[in-house]
Amino acid sequence: MLKNYKRYGQYYLLLLPAFILLIIFSYYPSFSGLIYAFTNWDAATASWVGLDNFKKILNDRILKESVSNMLILIGAGLVIGNVPQIFLAELLFNLKNRRLSERYRFLFTLTSLVPMVVIMLIWTQLVLNPSPEGLMNSILLKLGGDAKGWFGDPQMALFSMILVGFPWVGGINFLIYLAGLQGIPESVLDASKIDGCGTMRRILFIDFPLIRSQLKFFIIMGIIMGIQGFGFQLLITDGGPGTSTMVPGMWMYKNAFKYVKFGYASSIGLVMFVSILIVTLLNLKFIKSTEEEVG
Repeated sequence: MLKNYKRYGQYYLLLLPAFILLIIFSYYPSFSGLIYAFTNWDAATASWVGLDNFKKILNDRILKESVSNMLILIGAGLVIGNVPQIFLAELLFNLKNRRLSERYRFLFTLTSLVPMVVIMLIWTQLVLNPSPEGLMNSILLKLGGDAKGWFGDPQMALFSMILVGFPWVGGINFLIYLAGLQGIPESVLDASKIDGCGTMRRILFIDFPLIRSQLKFFIIMGIIMGIQGFGFQLLITDGGPGTSTMVPGMWMYKNAFKYVKFGYASSIGLVMFVSILIVTLLNLKFIKSTEEEVG
């Protein structure tokens, strides 16, 4: 150990500032939040209350509604974040003209260059504008339908959030799936052709199992981002109308910075952390990647 330190000591010293900053700005706030979850912290004082915050969580009506909304958004996000991307990756992977495939790949990648905030604002202000001049409402009116309130309608708000980004293709997910397909050995594809395996059978029994590592990654990240995320609500809906788009992250934020209940907000954050940890461990245990299956 001492020999290695003498040999690589200068590299350890170069990494030390990064570790110090990581401890100060990442680990310390996280661990202090775990402690404050058991207190009645109002930014000025913090008194120990034990499990009272967690008992309050069990009876929090808004939090229960936000969990229901979160599960719907996570389910929809996992579907629209993976199914269209795999479908598009398969289309380009099976495109015979490689030059044309590269051009399409470039065009579909351009969508990832647009900031998500810009996409949100375009959809809320232009596409799903509740006025008759909004794009979707003008189409509905021309087809003989009625204009919708979209984000202003409690019955439509959550669906409107899911609709943002339609048709949900392109971006980083698509590129990673395409790279996974391109990493399939040619010998495997040639063997499937010799065995008379059609396109659909090859996709189901060869392509899909061999991109399971990418799918596993996106499922884990989709669940984590779904539990933590509240950016759309913060920018557009504020969790409303009413609580129709409220999610745990937004309710935690409101308790901390609107109602100045930092202790209760910390307890919500702790529950979210434990939920993410459990779901991630279950995912790692029961969803095997390609490498794990081979091993």
